[in-house]
Formats: sequence, C-alpha cells, structure tokens
Amino acid sequence: MVANSKKTKMVSFRLSGEEYRLLQGACERSGARSVSELARSAMQRIILDTGSVGTDSTEANLRELQIKLNVLSAEVDRLSRLIRTPTLTATSGT
Repeated sequence: MVANSKKTKMVSFRLSGEEYRLLQGACERSGARSVSELARSAMQRIILDTGSVGTDSTEANLRELQIKLNVLSAEVDRLSRLIRTPTLTATSGT
C-alpha cells in the first residue's frame, strides 16, 4: 500500500453522534492527524491482514509496527503533557 500516493477516490458513510465521538477519541489516542487518516489506516490494516494469509507478511508486519508506533508516540505525548502541566503550575506558585 503506497502511503503517499495521490488520493482520487472518496468513501462516505454516516455515523451516529456517539459513534463519531468515539471515532474522534480513537483518532486522538492513535496519534492520527485526522479522522480520515485513522479510517484510511484501519482500512489498510484490514486489507493487509486479509491479503497476508498464506503469503509473505513482511509488509503487514511493518504496517502493524507503524500503527503501534503511532499509538505509542501519541501516548508518550499525552503523558508528557500531564507531567509538564503540574510542574509548570508548581513552579509558577513559588
């Protein structure tokens, strides 16, 4: 799957308000830049997982590692913000 290829096709579907809220939360947790990026990544993972049965799954493994790295990076960023916020508050009070 070529990540930087020009996107010319569009897929559209409707979600309930709750589904969209959950999707936005997943987007933030995964580190995706947008809901579209998260949906595209999930779609690519489904395609790669389905296509890798009985074949060389190196590309699928690399894609899975990239997804996990994105999730890990987002979590490190989130924890970093949590650590800095109390420190700045405590420092400004002295």
